[in-house]
Amino acid sequence: MARPCRQPHWTLCWLLWGMGLLWPCAVPAMDMGHPGGWQRAFESYLDVSGALPAGQIAQQGFIARERVMARHGDGVWWLRLPLYNSLQQPVTRWLQIEPARLADVQFFAPDGSQLAHTGAGVPLAQRPLDSRAVLLPVSLPAGGERTLYVRIEHNSATAVQARAWVPEEFSHHERRLDFFNALQFGAMLWFAAYGVLAFFSSRQPAFLYFSLLVASCALVDISFLQYGLQYFWPGAAAWNLRASLIFSSLLLPAAGLLVTRLLNMRHHCPLGHTLINSLSWILLADTVARLFGMPRLPGLLPMLLPITLLVSLAGWSVRAAWQGLPGARLLLLAFALTWCVTLYGIGKILGWWLLPSLNGLSMNWAMLLSSVMMVRVLTDTVRQFRLEREQARAEVAEARLALRAQALRARELALEKDAAEAASQAKSTFLAHLSHELRTPLHSILGYSALVLQDIPAAGYSMLTRRASAIQRSGRHLLALIDELLDYARGEAGRLVLAPQPLEIDELLNSVLDEMRQLAHSHNVTLALHPDNPPGCQVMADGLRLRQILLNLVSNACRHSGGDRVLLQWRVAPQRDSPELLSLFFAVSDNGSGIPEADRARIFRSFEQRGAGYQQGVGLGLPIARQWVNLMGGELGCENLPEKGCRFYFSVAVPGLAGPLNETTASHEVRGYQGPVQHLLVVDDTPENLDLLCDGLTAAGFRVSRADSGEAALQRLAAEPVDAVITDQRMPGLSGRALLRAARRDGYSMPWLLLSATVQGMSAMPDDDTDFAAILLKPIGMSALVRELCRVLDLEPSLADDPPPVTPDATTRPDAAAMARLRQAVQVGALSDIEDWSDEICRTQPAASGFARRVLGAARALDMAALEQLLGPADRPA
Repeated sequence: MARPCRQPHWTLCWLLWGMGLLWPCAVPAMDMGHPGGWQRAFESYLDVSGALPAGQIAQQGFIARERVMARHGDGVWWLRLPLYNSLQQPVTRWLQIEPARLADVQFFAPDGSQLAHTGAGVPLAQRPLDSRAVLLPVSLPAGGERTLYVRIEHNSATAVQARAWVPEEFSHHERRLDFFNALQFGAMLWFAAYGVLAFFSSRQPAFLYFSLLVASCALVDISFLQYGLQYFWPGAAAWNLRASLIFSSLLLPAAGLLVTRLLNMRHHCPLGHTLINSLSWILLADTVARLFGMPRLPGLLPMLLPITLLVSLAGWSVRAAWQGLPGARLLLLAFALTWCVTLYGIGKILGWWLLPSLNGLSMNWAMLLSSVMMVRVLTDTVRQFRLEREQARAEVAEARLALRAQALRARELALEKDAAEAASQAKSTFLAHLSHELRTPLHSILGYSALVLQDIPAAGYSMLTRRASAIQRSGRHLLALIDELLDYARGEAGRLVLAPQPLEIDELLNSVLDEMRQLAHSHNVTLALHPDNPPGCQVMADGLRLRQILLNLVSNACRHSGGDRVLLQWRVAPQRDSPELLSLFFAVSDNGSGIPEADRARIFRSFEQRGAGYQQGVGLGLPIARQWVNLMGGELGCENLPEKGCRFYFSVAVPGLAGPLNETTASHEVRGYQGPVQHLLVVDDTPENLDLLCDGLTAAGFRVSRADSGEAALQRLAAEPVDAVITDQRMPGLSGRALLRAARRDGYSMPWLLLSATVQGMSAMPDDDTDFAAILLKPIGMSALVRELCRVLDLEPSLADDPPPVTPDATTRPDAAAMARLRQAVQVGALSDIEDWSDEICRTQPAASGFARRVLGAARALDMAALEQLLGPADRPA
């Protein structure tokens, strides 16, 4: 870190101070009482209008004065100077009007003729003498007299005097004045340069404000004393008049900014820091506006704001010195010296000529001495800042060590977190793949077994019926195990979600008992429902999850209790604190051997079983049931009965419903639909699943086209119009979602249904233009699929109990060639040929699609009588 510049040598500072004290004695002057015979007194007259011609000035009433106190806005002052030479030889004197910053000074003869024009607004080349001072050379003969009139326009308050000089003495006086002023300006500019260098070295703004303050003070005197017009801007007389005002307006804001930094007012006095800083920046902005001719502060603000800032600076400096802040007393002394000289200058303007010996002490000398004191305060302040910076650096080093240790610990934790997330991701991926690999063959097994169970009983094949029933039971058992695994995974991830629907408790309990009767019969267990509550209780609850919980409890009681009786109890009562809610209590009791206390604590853990008698299943039924009960706001408990057996119980609070529930087709099996034939496109890369979907949908009355990939599906869409598309999710090449995006880009707007073998496929769609009309989880029953198609295509479903629908074209027969091919297929007994024939007729001869559907239905049912009726007498096979 760079160090600030060293403080200036104190010998030079004291030397400058001593020179300032000797300055009044070093500037002797000749006045009008010089032995050369000049008359001392002069007379003055104030022309308020400023329009009085010079030829009429001699008739005005002049008043004898020693000096004139001119104020800005008074008007034009006229001086009458009666001159007399008492010597016996001609003399020449230089008549000086002070101060040199008077804007316009004109000399006139008694007859009104102008003798000379000079002043701060006149370039040096146009003045009577090439001098910074306002001079007029006057020559008088021996014993001669002469009267001069001087017209003075001024732009600031000042005291006007007249002096007469011997030319040689004035030149000697100017040389000495230039020498001492050069020392003053050089010292102050050296202080300004020191501040700039110290700022770039230490990066402390206080040095920059100090440089601005000292440089502004030096430039003010350079402008006042006309050095700027003589050396820096000789042709810019108008700027010379503005420069002193602009530079002097920088003094107070620079002092305000400097004081706030030196006294560290941001820390010690935030209110004073805000006030002084705000006023300083406002005044600086007003100075810039004045410099470039922009709009300035309105009204009295240009006068009030500097006074407020000056009073604030004085008050806070005194307060800081009283509180003993570092450097405050020396800073207060520096400002006090400057203020005293300023007040003396104001008194001089007002006529309070207190100490004539101080007439030559300019503002620059006072500012020079104040600068010495400020430099001392600055060096102390920087030294303090340096100590605080070193301390802060040590604290930062300690903090870095602590942060480095924390970073190492955070890196270790991040590695552990990544390992845990990787393990969790691997588990989720395994479950997803497991679900997909198991559900895909289950979809085919369960679908085909359902079709076999539907068609074979009409033909009387009992052996095949038993085998197909075994396939169906095994598939449903395997599906139940998969559902348990997925529910457990959802529970661990906190993603279990309830789906409340209108529910009738009696219907729920009867369905549970109906499903469990075969299992109870196989274990010689009697099922009973406690008839304590009146029928017809209707609530808003997730009936699917309640049924899953009760099935698990009843199944465990039948299989593992060792008793011969299982009782399902329930009761309902209104909530005391919420009358709109009903408290539902369920209990499953058995008369078996009961469960020991140690086992009751273990059976609710995942993958835990009681012992040798509990080897069936994976040990997830009770943990999942408890998760669902907790999600409903209840608690699943277990207790041994006093007499014999065990009871599992829970209660949940649900909203009650009044009135009968609406009848829907959700509980009825849907076999088809009523209306015109709908054309479907089925896309699946698994041949078995594709055959199953096409067969089931064709049996439901749909015209079906098939595709084994996304690319083939796009070709099918381009070749023939379809009413809806059913697609698998995971396929090589284009997936189901990608296929839908491609179809939407090509302009196909028909509804799409997605079949997913994983739970992830049921999640929300990404934020794009792909929108499936339905997302279904495999394996799905054909009745549920047809019901969903009816909803999407706005069709009227045909229930299993309804008579077969008769469409308007059911009796329209295809052409003779097509009937000949049908007759040949029936003679051979090839069901696949009949299916292909039906598909071709639906595609090529839509008017006969109803007839083709009737033929296909009769062939699949092996109803030969119906086939003979459809073929007709002339078309019957031989």
